[in-house]
Amino acid sequence: MFRAGRPGYQPWYITEEEGRLLALCLATVLEFCDFIQTHPPIQYWSKEDTYPLVTLVPGKRHEQTCEVSLAAAQWSPLTALAPVNYDKDRVARILGRGHPVVGIMEVDHFFGGAPIGGKSERKACVRAAIATDARSGFAFPPVLGEPSDAKGDLLVRVVLEAIESANFVPQEIRVNGADSAMALGALTNALGISVQVVETLPSLDEFKRQMLRMMGDSGLSLDRDE
Repeated sequence: MFRAGRPGYQPWYITEEEGRLLALCLATVLEFCDFIQTHPPIQYWSKEDTYPLVTLVPGKRHEQTCEVSLAAAQWSPLTALAPVNYDKDRVARILGRGHPVVGIMEVDHFFGGAPIGGKSERKACVRAAIATDARSGFAFPPVLGEPSDAKGDLLVRVVLEAIESANFVPQEIRVNGADSAMALGALTNALGISVQVVETLPSLDEFKRQMLRMMGDSGLSLDRDE
């Protein structure tokens, strides 16, 4: 039984394109198994971050031959999120209200394991952006999103919702990733808020666990981008 996984969705039946890719992967594994039985033994996994690269090349009479070589894993750097555009009129109204500037806010987003979707549809996972008060642990109204929503848009929305519901502007916003800080850059500059990247968000993570338990979630999807 084969299932396909996509970020933000639960495993689902494979599409035709995914099936073709799967068939190619399985054929490559079989070619590799045949290759290692007829060639001198090589310690393919003896070096860290290396793996056997299997290349199928055309042979005579339209047959394919298998070539195996050691390849170093190429790690792509994380792509920083560009600052997200915000509703300038909405921010102007917030600044015009003269809210006090106090406190620290922790902000993050995550996927939950609870399924969303119809009976015969690929089930999406619950996605939420949340903000909490770092000192008291008070949670502001979460913003729910779709798997296709941009992470930066969700973070901007939840910050604005929190400010409007609490009637204050935080002195500082804490996030646990440089990409989140970049995404919030334009908004926080307009509001005069500093952003700090920290290793942990204690009050937010506690609320996240409670929220998942209320939703009947196993808690296996606490990671933000899995």
